[in-house]
Amino acid sequence: YIRLNLQKAKNKYGYSIWELRVFEKNPYASAYENVAFNKAVNVSSTYEGEKWNSLYLTDGNTSTRWGSNYDAKPLPAEEYVIVDLAKEYTMDRINVTFESAYPTKYDIETSLDGSTYTPLHTDLEGAKGLNVLKGMSTKARFVKFVFKEGATKYGYSIYEIEVYEKRVNTL
Repeated sequence: YIRLNLQKAKNKYGYSIWELRVFEKNPYASAYENVAFNKAVNVSSTYEGEKWNSLYLTDGNTSTRWGSNYDAKPLPAEEYVIVDLAKEYTMDRINVTFESAYPTKYDIETSLDGSTYTPLHTDLEGAKGLNVLKGMSTKARFVKFVFKEGATKYGYSIYEIEVYEKRVNTL
């Protein structure tokens, strides 16, 4: 509800309102919220050094990145990244921005409890740069990426993971 409390009229005719607009705090804000921003991440491996820290996966900065350990002998058959959203959300879109060391085959899985995962998407043609999965309405707290085959011998490297929930306008 919107209530106007008009205190004193400037003339004998009372009040006249030509137009009343009601906006959110920022009327130009996106209809989506990145619920993965600065959330906790668990990874199967990290290449040595601060430059490839897993914290960079959800830091909102596409000039930082995470990299898997590609020096391991033998290389693992799969690598994974799990984002803990800290609570349950209804996801509408997932954006993943891969560096040149991208997976050509990977799965995205979701979970409410962090132990039982349900397949959400399989990609058999991964690509460098921004990869977008949209149009879903999936409830999850955990989002898991399972990388099965890489484009290079350098493992996997991701600039950013974003998970979006469509905001509900309460006005």
